[in-house]
Amino acid sequence: MRERGDLIEISAKFTDPQKATAIANAWAESYASYVNGLYSGILQSPAELQVQADAARKEYEEKQRAWEDFVSSNRIDELSRQIADKKLLCNIKSLREQIKAGSSSSASAAANSLALILLEAKAFTSLPGELQVSLDRLSGLNVSLDDIDALISTLETRSGGTRGQSISELREEILQLRGELEQETAKQRELKNSRDIAWETCTTLDSKAAEVRVATLAQDVVVRVAVVAVVPESPVAPRRAMNITIALVLGL
Repeated sequence: MRERGDLIEISAKFTDPQKATAIANAWAESYASYVNGLYSGILQSPAELQVQADAARKEYEEKQRAWEDFVSSNRIDELSRQIADKKLLCNIKSLREQIKAGSSSSASAAANSLALILLEAKAFTSLPGELQVSLDRLSGLNVSLDDIDALISTLETRSGGTRGQSISELREEILQLRGELEQETAKQRELKNSRDIAWETCTTLDSKAAEVRVATLAQDVVVRVAVVAVVPESPVAPRRAMNITIALVLGL
């Protein structure tokens, strides 16, 4: 194949001149059909695609606003903190019952439980000052029921729950809070996925609209066979190989 300006020449060599002619003509027809098909196969106009792209952009903006509203008002952090506080209350109340029982055999276990509770409580970086004071008092392991009750009162105030709940009631509330947390996280996933899908659709349609606009500008480009190959009367190469040339012209 050779280009000369708007003219494309296709040559075929074969020992049989008739087959060489057929090959050259087939190549020319296939190439012309392929190129013309690229520019004539536009199923939608640029205006139609732009309308779709604009609608997709509007939907994305709505999904983005919904996501931003959720991020600013969701209860995921609040519920997570409440669950942690309730679990800590369960541990502290279990320790209180153990200390109240006064069994000497459980003294070592109680001390270990208290140490664990202190580590869990200190993991909260936003503990109020009065709770920190209570923890400092407990760290000497000279524990009284009053000390435990003070810590329980502080945590009950912080968690916003009902005072004086039993361990079983706290566990039931923890299950309820976990259900609410799962609902919030499910909504988070749904809103984020919807926003991401809307963005992908928006960018895809924007790109498609741009491609169609460019293709529309080239719709006047036509490739046609200008000269059909004919069987040569004499060989053009050793061993009687035949060279058939066909010309295609690029019309503007």
